[in-house]
Order: sequence, then structure tokens, then C-alpha cells
Amino acid sequence: MALTDLLRIIVPVSFQMTDSGITTELITFDATPNETHQRTATPTRNPVEQGADLTDHVRLQPKVYSAEIWYSDAPVSFLSIATTGVGAITDFDNRSSRSVTGFKTLEKLWSDRIPFDIVTRMYSYRNMVITSLSVPRNAETGNVMRARISLQEIQIVSLEDSPPPTTGELPAPTSSVGLTSLVAAALIPFAVVAAAGAYSFLQRNP
Repeated sequence: MALTDLLRIIVPVSFQMTDSGITTELITFDATPNETHQRTATPTRNPVEQGADLTDHVRLQPKVYSAEIWYSDAPVSFLSIATTGVGAITDFDNRSSRSVTGFKTLEKLWSDRIPFDIVTRMYSYRNMVITSLSVPRNAETGNVMRARISLQEIQIVSLEDSPPPTTGELPAPTSSVGLTSLVAAALIPFAVVAAAGAYSFLQRNP
């Protein structure tokens, strides 16, 4: 494999968590052979009035990031490859458990469901949660955790920024008389409603 191919494969990706302005590194992977940055939007299925602002009728969906990640018991130093073309094994003393520890870290992030940040070369994400984690094992993987992971953004908004809900419900009555009339019209048969003169609560306001 050529040096340029190695540099293309070994792209560190880091999971981090920031609390009270302090950033803590959760895990940084040895290599990311491929990754996908996904952006989708959902337009309304209803007709839009001519001249309306079309952007109000398209909803941006949460950002999605997926990648193949490698985490080895004997990681290869990226700096060593970049400078000498030869990979240097680091963290040799702890190599027997490193890939297992990496898997347990990802599993805990998945089970805890706590949003964290992702730093990649293309984009830095905030408030991401793991939606899928797959770690296949075979004779070729050896002491390397080769996982496929997908994460989705949790969109956080303040109450001030949230538009009022549009549920299609009837508008609230402007008075108690209107509310009484609405309930009565729904419960009393038409024949009785027709004789509204006999029921004071069905009569119009003077």
C-alpha cells in the first residue's frame, strides 16, 4: 500500500464531551477508512400558495454521521507514517485490552444515550447520539475492532424559538357562552337545536 493510500485511510475521528466549557476526549479512533456526512430535508406534501416563502414549507432533518472506524490493540502512529512512511506501534503495554476497551466505551455511549460531540476533518458535530453500532468479527480482524457506527443529531431549541404548534384543532372560544354553545351543538340532536328558543344557553348573546 502506498503512503498516499495510508494517509487517505488514517483520518482520526474523535468523540468528545463538553461540560461547563471543559472538553473531555471520550475516544479517538486509529483510522476511519470511510465516512458519510448525511443531510436531508422534507418538503411539505400539501400545496403551497403562490408567492409564499417556500423555505417555511421545507423542514431540515437532523444531521446524520456514519463511519467505519478502526481501533487496534497495537495502534499505528499517524505522525510516524506521515514523517517517515513507517508506522510505529504505540501503547504497546496496554495493547491486549485496547480494542475491548474501545468497544465497551462505544457500548456505554450507546446505552447511556447522552449526546456528545464528534470532530472530523470535514465537519464538527454537536449533540450526537449513537443510533447503530455494528462490530463484525472474523479471522481477518485479529486484534482490531472494525466497527460500523451511525449517529444522529439531537436538535435542541429554546421555547422562545419554537413556533406555536399547528395541530389543526378548533380555535379556542372567545367566551364561555361560545363554549357552551359549541358543546351543546355537538351533544343535542338537530331537532332539539332547531327549537333553540326553548333553551336559553343556545340563544345568541343580546
